[in-house]
Amino acid sequence: MRWSRLKLAALLLVLPLVGARAADFKVGTILPLTGPGADIGRFLVQGAKAGIVMANARGGIGGMNVVMVSCDTQSNEQQAVLCARRLASEKVNLLLGAGTTPQTLAILPTVEAAQIPLFAIAGGTVNFRPLKKWVFKALATNDDQIPLALEYLKAKGLTKIASIRDNGPFGKDVSDTLKPAAEKAGMQIIGEEVYAPTDTDMSAQVTRVRALKPDAIFDMSSNPPPGAMVAKKIVQLGITAPIVVGQNLQTKVFADLSGDAADQIVYIGSKVSLASVAENDALAQNIKDFRAAFKKVDPDAEVVALSTTCADPILVTQAAAKSLGAKALDGNALRNALETVKNVPALQGFWTFTSTSHESVMKDGTTLLSYAKGNWAVAK
Repeated sequence: MRWSRLKLAALLLVLPLVGARAADFKVGTILPLTGPGADIGRFLVQGAKAGIVMANARGGIGGMNVVMVSCDTQSNEQQAVLCARRLASEKVNLLLGAGTTPQTLAILPTVEAAQIPLFAIAGGTVNFRPLKKWVFKALATNDDQIPLALEYLKAKGLTKIASIRDNGPFGKDVSDTLKPAAEKAGMQIIGEEVYAPTDTDMSAQVTRVRALKPDAIFDMSSNPPPGAMVAKKIVQLGITAPIVVGQNLQTKVFADLSGDAADQIVYIGSKVSLASVAENDALAQNIKDFRAAFKKVDPDAEVVALSTTCADPILVTQAAAKSLGAKALDGNALRNALETVKNVPALQGFWTFTSTSHESVMKDGTTLLSYAKGNWAVAK
């Protein structure tokens, strides 16, 4: 009996070493796994896992094995801050978070204090602009997505645009981006309607938009439920104009929530969603490798734009830390290395950071998509 107890005690001492080891590079994810943002969070986490599989197959980060430590924001700012504090105490080496603009803004003071590089998983440019020492852009933001959508619409002769968006930081970013982009493209914003994220009936806003007779409607929502409600109401009120939604809504879940509006929606999406990409595409090999890694993570899950959002930071960090070795575990060394990244290909495009700019223009991996019979295709 005494020998068995000794063996058990020895086993318990060894167990903590299994999983995240001292030599592991730890990626902390602060993402919504429950609450209103859970549908988005699920795609983000799956993408992070696939990015880690891909990075480890290519030698890890700084030559070290990459592991993930996750924390659920429960789709609210207070919990996001608690997650940031917890992961900082667990000595993670890189942070990805927090799923929405408000939640990401909420964790920035903790990130600054902990001195851990953060890739901002949020559509609002306010998270990294003006320059914040420890924060880097992680995804194609509104100022990447909206000009491409306007270009697509203008080519079809659709130049009178209306917008319906929420009254939060993300919605404001949509408005601040759409107006000058439309003006630059020689297009006209003929109306803008606003709703609160908690609203459950947008009939009044959509009715006012109908009276304007727009050529197209931007329905840029930070979460699927309100965006789907707007899209459904547009169709119910007999508006036949194309409905443009952002990359965060490019999912089958959103398409199903939108009901009869699904066929009318133009999705700002990602090339990774397509069954095949032209071999001469500069991102083709990365996309192929990522889809293979994603299949190992979850063979039944769909690969969408959101899937790339947490994968790209991991691939970019791998490139930045190539010559660092174990120094990649030091926050300052890693941040300095990230500021030297230049034309690194990932999934969303080519990444370049400097000491005066923590953002890149993301468009090479972006495309306009349609959804029909369970499949994504390039929008006609």
